[in-house]
Amino acid sequence: SLAAVAPSSRWLVHARRAMFMGGGGGGLFGLNCECVACLPERPAKRGRRPWPRPAAQILATAPGEAEPLFLHVLECAERALGADDPQTAAMRYSYAECLAEQSRYTEALSHLERVLEVELRHQGSESTELVMTHYNLAKCLSALERFDEAAHHRERAWRLECVEEGPTEGETLKTARALVEDLIAAALYDKAEAVIVACLD
Repeated sequence: SLAAVAPSSRWLVHARRAMFMGGGGGGLFGLNCECVACLPERPAKRGRRPWPRPAAQILATAPGEAEPLFLHVLECAERALGADDPQTAAMRYSYAECLAEQSRYTEALSHLERVLEVELRHQGSESTELVMTHYNLAKCLSALERFDEAAHHRERAWRLECVEEGPTEGETLKTARALVEDLIAAALYDKAEAVIVACLD
């Protein structure tokens, strides 16, 4: 486990719903950055992994400065756990988010595709834990104007949200709207109409 690799950790690094421990100053998650160490986490919000507050603030205001921190954590996890470990995938997801925040969608897409492979292998295609991975894949693909592929992932996110939250919940409807926009951009008008009808029923 991560804790076994670096049992003396006082660094807090969060990904998804789990807390992973690492060693300060060169340990598994030794970020060598005082603003990330031993600080209160912020509550998780929909669409965001729960990270320590300062790291989240850096990502929101200066993702280019946050990128080395996220990359360091990912590289440490790869060395300790292997590239296909679910915890490594969680770290990779967060790094991909950082890249997307910088509009580096092609790079983010590559990492998110690897995350999805691991999640499918360990959780199965019907797990609602895959919602945000599908959603962010769609976001990157849409930004790259690959709308038909974006629609595929957006639809997966929407259908999983319908199961998890219900079809009339606000976030589910927002995803449905984005899906319709992707489908229209891909000239898939019949499918766009079907989504609209499903939302109105």
